[in-house]
Amino acid sequence: MRYQGRIIEWNDAKGFGYIEWHGASDKLFLHISAFADRSRRPRLGDIVTYEAERDPQGRHRAVKVAFPASASRPRDDPARHVRQERRRSGGGWLGGVIIASIFAGGLHLYSGYQQARQPELGPEVTEPVQSFVKPVPVRAPGFSCDGKVYCSEMSSCDEARYYLAHCPGVKMDGDGDGKPCEKWCGY
Repeated sequence: MRYQGRIIEWNDAKGFGYIEWHGASDKLFLHISAFADRSRRPRLGDIVTYEAERDPQGRHRAVKVAFPASASRPRDDPARHVRQERRRSGGGWLGGVIIASIFAGGLHLYSGYQQARQPELGPEVTEPVQSFVKPVPVRAPGFSCDGKVYCSEMSSCDEARYYLAHCPGVKMDGDGDGKPCEKWCGY
């Protein structure tokens, strides 16, 4: 199943970053090797389509990533000129080492956080990919916080997931793993 999202973090030197699903707050890991067409480098804010799968450690990651056809034309990158000038001058290597050390420590902490919290997949793309040049927030159809608290009050697992994610005071996740109504939804 193909999804659409926006690149919200990107480290071009390391070749990885994160995608945010439209209308969601979860991040999805993205590596440069997941792009089928590498004619241009991804940039912060790019819209991409992808499939999601779990890596060997059980974390979600993006695979078969592509730029929509209308977004595939390269844009001029003003930061490119600054990077080229730094390469020519040979400066900045100490700063790069310091930043890489800080980033490696943060990545180690983040990987532990990701193992403890597995996000659900984002919304499915239901329109042709070419129409998604501008991000559009996706709302859950027909659900709203109207005072339901327990699993027995839900009409579906999708409604239970919506309530757990968006409504305060619900009592549907007894073990705190982010999965509502475990017995009823078959988790």
